[in-house]
Amino acid sequence: MIEVDYIIVGQGLAGSVMAYHLLSAGQKIVIIDKDAAFNENEESISSRIAAGVINPITGKRYVKSWKIDQLLPMVRQTYLEIEALLNVSIWHEKSFMRTIKSIEDENQWLLKCSYDEYAHYCSDKIYPSVSEHISDDFTAFIEIKQAAQVNMAALIQAFNQYFKRKNLLFKDIFKYDAIEYESSKVIYKGFKASKIIFCEGAEGAQNPFFNWLPFNLDKGELLVVHIPNFNFNNIFKHDISLVPLGDDLYWVGATNEWKFEDALPTEANRQKMENELKAILKIPFKIVAHKAAIRPTVKDRRPFIGCHPQYPNLAIFNGLGTKGASLAPFWSKHFVDALLNGVELDKEVDIARFVAQGKVRSLDPAASFCSLGQKNHEVAFIKTGIVRYFVTLPDGEEASKDFSVAGSFTLSFGSAAAKLPAQVAIAAVVPTELVVWPYELLLDLYASDIEWQKLGRRIAELL
Repeated sequence: MIEVDYIIVGQGLAGSVMAYHLLSAGQKIVIIDKDAAFNENEESISSRIAAGVINPITGKRYVKSWKIDQLLPMVRQTYLEIEALLNVSIWHEKSFMRTIKSIEDENQWLLKCSYDEYAHYCSDKIYPSVSEHISDDFTAFIEIKQAAQVNMAALIQAFNQYFKRKNLLFKDIFKYDAIEYESSKVIYKGFKASKIIFCEGAEGAQNPFFNWLPFNLDKGELLVVHIPNFNFNNIFKHDISLVPLGDDLYWVGATNEWKFEDALPTEANRQKMENELKAILKIPFKIVAHKAAIRPTVKDRRPFIGCHPQYPNLAIFNGLGTKGASLAPFWSKHFVDALLNGVELDKEVDIARFVAQGKVRSLDPAASFCSLGQKNHEVAFIKTGIVRYFVTLPDGEEASKDFSVAGSFTLSFGSAAAKLPAQVAIAAVVPTELVVWPYELLLDLYASDIEWQKLGRRIAELL
């Protein structure tokens, strides 16, 4: 048995920087990844094909990216440290050039430039042109300062080689049912650790321990194009983005799809991006690659960070979405500080935010959670313990129908869905702790937001 401090599952961006910060803090780790050999043809891994853009000012109203003032110093420091450690060039500071489409946009931008808290990110210069090879049809251009581009593929591949040289990376398709628990430790296939940290990207939505979190998977497609003699070294954005990769290659994209059948690139999106690029450029280009992947986004655009409410040995670092390059360094370090130094997790990223409206209830053995005929239905997540479902027979005897254990949900589901009094009673078998929500409250939440609808479906599947 090999003893380590942490087992990390997944060697994408999240897993790589999590491993980096844990190693920097003197922790022993191993990483398990299904593609430990770094197959460059594995194009469905979103962080390997991401543009890696860090943009301080976003959106139609030119607002600062969430916590960018806190994030940016840590982001820069972390990537420069990684460059030195791995002897790889990944951090490229650039200007971010955006088109403006109206006088109203220009006025809004100049107003933001006048604010002190925006001044170091905004240039009040309005550019009539940024390249002789870009269309003259645009009204004008603005410049966002302190932007950057991280070479994500180079970063992950360099980490891959580094972890393998240190004998820290193992190829395996993680089997959740192979997890064992021993006192305060968790065991997986010959490794014993204090915690397993799942950094699985979009595959985290299928993790049976964390699939109750409201993942909002987003399929994105991109092109890699060759544009000889373009010589444009900044990031450009109109309807799509154009990001220099070096050697006259440019990243172009990306699309967003919330409903999709697979992670494969489509001809329709290829044509869409090609047409949008033709509308930007005056010079010819050649498409050299067309890729697609699924992003692990979250409705509130905040990462999933924290330990499982029932299994504290299991943790998650996920949900970085489209801003992974700017979020990963800061929030992985924050999580490490929480794990090692007792720093309280920021409530905006703590997965506890998804159970915040629930009330904790403790039940003694045989204590009732739901009585026969009860009309006010409740839904509960079983943190610890076991509950049984039973009916009372005509002779007064109780007949057990089923049981639910820690890590699952409980509800007299059929009766609640039919809006009938409970036809099945639910009671604790052993001392049990629940997190309880009124059923009607959840129905209201489901009606208000598609992400709650998704969570509701997952609860129904787990009942």
